[in-house]
Amino acid sequence: MIDAAGIDWGRWCFHCFTEGRRRWRNWTKRGGYGSFTGVVTYKNAEPVRAAALAQGLDRLMIETTRPT
Repeated sequence: MIDAAGIDWGRWCFHCFTEGRRRWRNWTKRGGYGSFTGVVTYKNAEPVRAAALAQGLDRLMIETTRPT
């Protein structure tokens, strides 16, 4: 859908990413960003942690649901 809409991949962020490294690698190669929640701390979230590591610290985005 992003391609069909003509949106620049470097201008979007996948909110609350919970997929694995393989899918994430495809998106980061195209320039997309992702944000990760506390889900990365769950025992069964190894695929999500792998995706966060694949994205790298220079592109890491962390989010919270805590109001300001």
